[in-house]
Amino acid sequence: MEIQTPIRPLYEHILIKRLPKVEKTKGGIVIPISSRLTPIRGEVLAIGRGRVQKNGERAKIWVEPGDTVIYSEHAEKTVAYKDNDLLLIEDEDIFGLVNGGDNEIIEPLNDRLIVKRAKRDEVTQGGIILTGKKTEQDRGYVLSKGPKVTVFVDDLILFKPFDGLEFEMNGEAFLMLREQDIMGVIE
Repeated sequence: MEIQTPIRPLYEHILIKRLPKVEKTKGGIVIPISSRLTPIRGEVLAIGRGRVQKNGERAKIWVEPGDTVIYSEHAEKTVAYKDNDLLLIEDEDIFGLVNGGDNEIIEPLNDRLIVKRAKRDEVTQGGIILTGKKTEQDRGYVLSKGPKVTVFVDDLILFKPFDGLEFEMNGEAFLMLREQDIMGVIE
């Protein structure tokens, strides 16, 4: 799908048209308006060719024109064009790709992963008891991950309690993290 745009992004930049803010998507994803990192939905209009890597090849950009994505409002650089505010953001600032339909899901991109917090006082497969008391870290299970993430789906990970973006999908709470937010894997 090719969309005619007035701006041709270069390198790792992506041109996006911001979509109206929604509190709940048609697929049941509840987006918290008061979140520290409020995710914004946008439609990809054009993409650059990718950042040039040390080996001279271009890095892959994981979205295409016409895709719906979510990204942090702190990442946007507004470009005014004919009474429209278009946005130029870097591919690393995209949290995930929104796959439509009635069961809308978010597919994490780049170094992002979706985590389901572990219940307190849970016992791991290795017999470690996770206590319910307040700690300096939180824990959760990796449900899905972007292509640059090195931990595995179903890994139990430790992360700082205030990292990431919380969202709700189909009545359940989830967290979108960057891999760098992970403090360790519980084996």
